[in-house]
Amino acid sequence: MNLKQAIVVKSEYTNLNYVGVIQVDTAHAHYHLALVDKGAGRLITLADGTTQQKGKLSEKSMSKLRRGVDSFLDENKTVAFMKSSVDYDRRNTAMFVRRAAYRTMRDNGFGQFLTACLPADQRLWRAGTNNASMRKADAIAREYVRSCFAEPESSYNKALEKIEAYAGLRRDKEGLNAKEYDKLIAGGCRKLEDECVNHVYGSLRTIDKAQKQIETKMLDVMSIPLTEINGDDELSVFAYHLRSYSSRITYADKERGKARQIVRDYEDARASGAEVSDSMPVYEFFKFEEEYQEKILSKYRHFLTFIPPADKYKKDYDDLLDYRQKFIDLNNMYNDTNIRRYKSADSAEEYGETVYNQRGGRYMTFAPEIIERRRDEMLKTLKRKSDDLSYKLVSDGLLLDFSEKDDDSDGNIPKIRRGIKHKFQDVKALDLHHLGYDNPVDIKISKVNLDNFL
Repeated sequence: MNLKQAIVVKSEYTNLNYVGVIQVDTAHAHYHLALVDKGAGRLITLADGTTQQKGKLSEKSMSKLRRGVDSFLDENKTVAFMKSSVDYDRRNTAMFVRRAAYRTMRDNGFGQFLTACLPADQRLWRAGTNNASMRKADAIAREYVRSCFAEPESSYNKALEKIEAYAGLRRDKEGLNAKEYDKLIAGGCRKLEDECVNHVYGSLRTIDKAQKQIETKMLDVMSIPLTEINGDDELSVFAYHLRSYSSRITYADKERGKARQIVRDYEDARASGAEVSDSMPVYEFFKFEEEYQEKILSKYRHFLTFIPPADKYKKDYDDLLDYRQKFIDLNNMYNDTNIRRYKSADSAEEYGETVYNQRGGRYMTFAPEIIERRRDEMLKTLKRKSDDLSYKLVSDGLLLDFSEKDDDSDGNIPKIRRGIKHKFQDVKALDLHHLGYDNPVDIKISKVNLDNFL
């Protein structure tokens, strides 16, 4: 039925008649069409000035019809067609989330908390519903699914690449503009996320009711919407502060990331030689915004000093140490006077690889400036890696400490330690315009804090 509608809707002919057959006995399903236009059709002008219908379909017309039929079938499917490879990676990602959900529910209280947030009617347990009773549970489930996406084993990046490739194919075939292209990618990502959220709900449905225990006063308070906490008792006040402070940390961290990206784009453009002097006020604004949001984040980290999982930053930290060692080895090779005395470039190359585990030792015999430029670039990259890790650590109330001296080099060894970047006294009044939500009565503000805010 959809094929018939596609032919009618997407054809440019006035009275199209056709016979079609769908062939499914080959490696891929396809269709064959025999068409005739009984209407005015495509006309050609004869020598005597009269017109006559041209009986042959042009290649351009057939190509346009094929594209139209494909796009119509795609648009009218319940789930957008994303090729078999897209479906494969999507299923892999969804299954990873489902397995992770089982493990998480088994090992900690995530399942109990999520179940406490879900309504009794399991028919509402689906992603994307607009029912108010699902708002809290949906937010928690999506946050969990996104954390699963960040795991290297999740196949999410592969699925995302296939979605983008499919969107690119549609853009090329149908001439989509940038907004339509982005919307197509966002739709594919949303469908993938919805599917994974539904797998989490599906995992909860498999738990026997007799095994569920969700009735605790703390869970009841923590599972209701933030706006409905009345603050009549100490537990409610505690829950309100815990959740509101956490949401402020999340918001400040998100806004800090946006500002940081704009600042970095500006600095990269300036480093590449682009003329950016006219936009300096914009750069200064986002530089200030990044620092401001970082201070707000630090303020609420003084209240919520939870330690993240031990392996959260292990990969980034190991990568920093590994790259730092490579820089040290290259710098030591550059400063080694012995390698410059080699008359054979091959011998110098072998010496560099054996002693310093660095390639390029041959250049030290006739063009040491090449190694010097490489060293300078590595130093920039090392600083960027260090800044990136420091930036991430601040979000969790951690710091990258360089106070420990390295005996094997002139620098210091980076160590991760607990610590909040900004002192509470310096940042506690920076969001006075929000503090009214925390106190039912007016409170006095000292001039020092008022000046900091202004």
